[in-house]
Amino acid sequence: MVTTLLLFSALILAGHSESAPGAEDQNPVPISDAAPGTRTGTSQAGFRVTYASEKSGKYEALTGLTPTLGWYSTEWLQIRAELPIYWAHDNPSGAGIGVNLGVRAHALRYWRLSLFGELHGGALITSVPYPDEGTNFNFTYHGGIGTTIELTKGWELEIGGRFQHVSNGFVVGRAKNPASNMLGGFIGFSLPF
Repeated sequence: MVTTLLLFSALILAGHSESAPGAEDQNPVPISDAAPGTRTGTSQAGFRVTYASEKSGKYEALTGLTPTLGWYSTEWLQIRAELPIYWAHDNPSGAGIGVNLGVRAHALRYWRLSLFGELHGGALITSVPYPDEGTNFNFTYHGGIGTTIELTKGWELEIGGRFQHVSNGFVVGRAKNPASNMLGGFIGFSLPF
């Protein structure tokens, strides 16, 4: 899935002509060197679809539909909040909801493309114990890298890969904390408001 998303990004970039308006601005520049004031103090609302599965091969995975809110404190740093709605794939599977807070740091801007890294932490509650033999309440953190592609003024497509950890922090002892470490990806959209 991540490979498909990266190929999609490459095709979008390959379709951009060197003679297109603004071609002189196509050299990669650090976000901090970009036109000042274009993002600082702006807010974004978004929506992303996520998927991550246990990297050890066990049948454990989380699919998420995630509304997001973000605010640029500087040109390159965004403070973010997420409210994911999960489907926890396990034995048995069940639904869940969570809340995450975090940051996204942009590194480079090229044409309409921006590269970023992000880190979020929070908690989730599921209708069944997750992972199997765990608890319904868990803590989670996820980090990843990705790219945003500006489709029109302010509207951005985002794609990337991520690592996600889920465990209950030993709140009921080590025997009831079967942690899950997952790899996956995401795709989403965001717009300013």
